[in-house]
Amino acid sequence: MRASWDDRRDEDTTRRAQGALTDHDVFPARIQLHLAASPDLAEMSRVSVHLLIAYRDAVVGGEPHREAELEFTRHRAVLMRAMRAALSRSR
Repeated sequence: MRASWDDRRDEDTTRRAQGALTDHDVFPARIQLHLAASPDLAEMSRVSVHLLIAYRDAVVGGEPHREAELEFTRHRAVLMRAMRAALSRSR
């Protein structure tokens, strides 16, 4: 039986989601941030990575993932603003 277009697309999405954290060096970047940033930023980064993992797991598991995506996106925006503020203070 041939796989449908939707099945192939779902398999491709799952494959890409599984490798995304490694492909984009998420963990090394988080470690660098943890070593160089304030404890508050390091904690925000830790939470962000956990939200990203939850989002990835929802995609890989074939579950509805819109809420996980929104939660990660909102938290990432807060983290980015905090990082920009920290960088502007250090200049």
